Amino acid sequence: MMTVVGTKSMQKNKDRILEAIVQLTKKYESLDDQAIKFDTAFLSHETDIQRTNMSTILNQLVEEGKIIKTNGRPVLYSLAKDVKEQVDDEGFMSMVGYDNSLKQVIQYTKAAISYPLSIPRILYIAQKGTGITHLSKSVYQYAQSKGILKNNAPYKVLDASHYESDQLIHLFDTSLLKECNHGLLLVKNADKVPNNLFDALLNQRKEKVELVLLVQVSDSEKGASLSDYFNFTVEVAPLKERGLSERFGLIELFFKKEAQRLNRRIEVNQGLMQCLMLFPCPNNCVDLEKNIQFGVANALVKPGQKQKVRLDLSDFAPIVRKGLLYYEANQHELKEVLQPDYTYIFDSQQTYHIRQDIESNTIYQRLEKKRKLLGSSINNQDLDSFVEEELNEYLEQLVINYDDTKLEKQVSQKLRDMVKDFLNEAEKKFNKLYSNKIYYGICLHLDNAFITKFKQRISHEKVLHIMEQHEEEYLFSRRFIKEVEKAFNVTFSLDETAFITLFLSLDFELSQQAAQVVTLVAMHGDHTASSMADVARELMPTGIIESFDIPLHEDIDTTYDRLKEKIIHCNQGKGVLVLYDMGSIQIMLNAIMEETRIEIRYFEIPITLFVMAGCKYSHEGKSINEIYSLIQDEYMDSTLMRKLAKEIIIVLSSLEEKNSDMIKNHLMTLEDYNSYRFIAFNTSDQSHLMNQVNQIQSTGKIIGVIGTYNPNIFNLPYVNYQEVSHVRSIRELFADVQEGLDILDYLTQQFEIFTHADLEVTFLPLLNQLESIFSLHLKNDAKIGFLIHMGCLVDRLVKKQGAVANLKESEIQSQYPELVEQVQQALKPVGKYYHISFSSGDATTIVDIFKNAEKEDQHE
Repeated sequence: MMTVVGTKSMQKNKDRILEAIVQLTKKYESLDDQAIKFDTAFLSHETDIQRTNMSTILNQLVEEGKIIKTNGRPVLYSLAKDVKEQVDDEGFMSMVGYDNSLKQVIQYTKAAISYPLSIPRILYIAQKGTGITHLSKSVYQYAQSKGILKNNAPYKVLDASHYESDQLIHLFDTSLLKECNHGLLLVKNADKVPNNLFDALLNQRKEKVELVLLVQVSDSEKGASLSDYFNFTVEVAPLKERGLSERFGLIELFFKKEAQRLNRRIEVNQGLMQCLMLFPCPNNCVDLEKNIQFGVANALVKPGQKQKVRLDLSDFAPIVRKGLLYYEANQHELKEVLQPDYTYIFDSQQTYHIRQDIESNTIYQRLEKKRKLLGSSINNQDLDSFVEEELNEYLEQLVINYDDTKLEKQVSQKLRDMVKDFLNEAEKKFNKLYSNKIYYGICLHLDNAFITKFKQRISHEKVLHIMEQHEEEYLFSRRFIKEVEKAFNVTFSLDETAFITLFLSLDFELSQQAAQVVTLVAMHGDHTASSMADVARELMPTGIIESFDIPLHEDIDTTYDRLKEKIIHCNQGKGVLVLYDMGSIQIMLNAIMEETRIEIRYFEIPITLFVMAGCKYSHEGKSINEIYSLIQDEYMDSTLMRKLAKEIIIVLSSLEEKNSDMIKNHLMTLEDYNSYRFIAFNTSDQSHLMNQVNQIQSTGKIIGVIGTYNPNIFNLPYVNYQEVSHVRSIRELFADVQEGLDILDYLTQQFEIFTHADLEVTFLPLLNQLESIFSLHLKNDAKIGFLIHMGCLVDRLVKKQGAVANLKESEIQSQYPELVEQVQQALKPVGKYYHISFSSGDATTIVDIFKNAEKEDQHE
């Protein structure tokens, strides 16, 4: 059964984590101007997100330039400078006109607050009601973010117009200073405050008074007489000088406040909106807000206001009606702000602009009339921008006052049952609950679609965008639309699938659980994968584990179709990680990924092959040590080599350009693209890029970089991406590229701890000694790889970050004990030079490097 109880949707984990860092930065803001840093464990605890997922997302945020991280251990994260500045300015940015009429006011205010004085002070020459109180709250928040005020600093507003002169004298002499010490004081309407009171206040050094002082006066002459007492004097424009665009922003702000307070939408017709835009406000924003509150209060007592509060001009005071007297003088500017014949509907989050004569029409008629309204200049992209907005309001109008009884009278039992089954399946598939509003909406919408014949109104580009944004919902909705077409012998346009997809996506507030990456075990045998998944679920009850059993005699086409269907149904929109045993599954997965556009990653774990090989070698009479070595060499190493066989190309673009995926797609049109593996980066951080390249280098051979800028990586040729259009193959791109720079120069550029002289007396003698120990002369590529390995190792040890663990340490130690000892001895001079100590694991890694180089020589 479908339920109607819902919960608010969870934000995407990345947004949650960034928001958590922002809020924690505010909470723990330091007074010494040092960046607040957090480790993974703390952030995981604060957000209730697993540490493994947390680390991945944090690295994505680092890549996007939103946060930065330290290089030490533990790794610490903090807001990037640009993001921190945005957070600091949040209060100012919430003010209507912050980037227009108030831009200079805010700029001067920030400069004054940051000025190194024990009493930063600003004099505002501003008429009553221009928003100085709101501004002071933003100043208070900004001062806290800059460490000028503590988080719990006092904040006080004193309206001087409420006191007599002797009362003000008493306040300034006593309680006022104590209450505001180390905080912020705003003195409003200070025109009648004697100058000597400010003089006394600003010279209370013996009392050790420290505060941020904001003073507002309306009279410019009074402001001139006080200017000597203040660091900055700032004039704030009255409402009538701020332009109608800003006035509409203020009206929108005040109506949204009322909508939130009432938990209802507020509707304002065109004529009333014109009056609100133009009526005189002697007390500026205060008059505007009070008159709006007055009108809403009057409208509430009228009948029929339960779902939406509809305002009329008669609900307002006579002064609002005078707005029409100013229409002729302001009609040109007014037409630039207000669209003709539109109703404005406000809720707590947004404003809807609804054409007055199309409110009750179908979504098709809405879009058609929108096209006619905007004229011949409208294009598909412009019309597409209205789809979600129109559909949202359309749904609200469609289901208003509807219940099951009314639905039964209009919609057939057959269609109601199909929609009910569709939503029940959707709840299971997407792990969401849908309200009756969505159920009624889909029923009524499709019922209208049966009798309303309209050509497609959403462009193919918009349909593709909806498919990309809501891929699973689109595929699921497409199947449902096909069933409806067959059941009722009708044909719909592509619009219908897009609309149903959006219906499923509209009700986000009812989502119960965030989507996750699905782990799928695919193994040959009737119950192999199922048994493995059952064990994993028992040991790891969190996460989503699915299984796919492949009967040994099943034909490949059947397996492919079943596997594709399995992946489509188990995917939650985050992708599928597949662990498989052997065979052509990898080829199937690549084809499924291309066909469905579902993100799939996979690992080959050839357990069955291991068992078969063990039996084969045992039957041949080989010893256990021989079998062990043969399986390791033949399967474990070869499995890895098969995976890494393709040469790697780094596709590079700056973080600002973000063109790496586009370049990669272009490369995949060249003749020999199948011979290469492409790894794309959007980054402007050289250090981060080098770390990534060094990790990739350990998984395969990198032959070069293609991108929008040269990262100057030693021994990796660079090709400008513009050359791609001039060749037919990737091989041509790198045919004439010259060798890189000297390896020692490269190491000195990448690691600040090295000089050229250091390397000549440490790394080069070590290399010569090791070649002698192993009786092997390394080829140039292997030599470069070894020297880079040593550079990374020494750099980590000097910075006390520790070396990377060698999983084969015990095996190498037992197999080559004498070589390990000789390498440890050879490393001692290098350790002494850099004041570090190498572990036995470091020595075994070097033995492994040289032994692998030896094997390659023998194969050749």
